[in-house]
Amino acid sequence: MHVLIVEIDMRQVRYIDVAAGTDAQGDYRGERHVLVPIGLARLVDDSNVVSIGSVADEQLLSLPAYEHKPFTRDKERQLVASSLA
Repeated sequence: MHVLIVEIDMRQVRYIDVAAGTDAQGDYRGERHVLVPIGLARLVDDSNVVSIGSVADEQLLSLPAYEHKPFTRDKERQLVASSLA
């Protein structure tokens, strides 16, 4: 599942859902999703690939899990307080 969090009133994509299933050593930790601010994502030229190469694995793992439930202001505050924001 690919998810974009959109601020409807502003018609802007705010976050992208990223599957972060391994830890920094490459060990599988199960399917875990996190939200990454869209400003950190880049479209790779001439492909349908989105890259967040500037984000370290440790940073992804430090983000709160996104469980595909309603995204509230409290959840956004928690994300903003994380190491990526």
